Amino acid sequence: MRFYITACALALSVGAHASDFSASMGHEYLGVHYSNNINQLKLSADLLYNYDHENTIANIGLGKNIPLGDNTLTLGAKANLLDFNYSDTEYALSFGGDLTIPLTQQFSIYGSAYWAPSFASSGSLTSYVDSSVGVRFNISKPIAIDFGYRFSQAEFHDRYTRTVADGLYAGVGLKF
Repeated sequence: MRFYITACALALSVGAHASDFSASMGHEYLGVHYSNNINQLKLSADLLYNYDHENTIANIGLGKNIPLGDNTLTLGAKANLLDFNYSDTEYALSFGGDLTIPLTQQFSIYGSAYWAPSFASSGSLTSYVDSSVGVRFNISKPIAIDFGYRFSQAEFHDRYTRTVADGLYAGVGLKF
């Protein structure tokens, strides 16, 4: 199911402008991100996999880009599929945004925060949070290297939590 969600999001984005594909690796997790900017809208698809506990989170998102000078703020929502080992598959609609601040031609800092409250979550899921902060170094026009910190956690009834990502990561990105 998570493959189909990611494939649909990628198919929606084909042929549009300003696409970004990146892959990252952190302690016990791997992440893949694809986004595409069409005019003032941003389509995105993400896959986060914790290989130590076999937990997977896949999402597709839609946001509105708001230019703030050289900075870009994106506000939007993501439909999330949370597939945890030894647990039912849960769904959540998270709300939040992304902020990118270019410092120079080569360096930029970025942050992202999305939260799904209990009213936008299924089953026994009471909340879901996914956030990251990092720095990007553009090696050349299409290739970039990322370093940052990511935290992704789901909370269930009785305050039981599943953490998919909590730590530093390194990644590589491609813009086309």
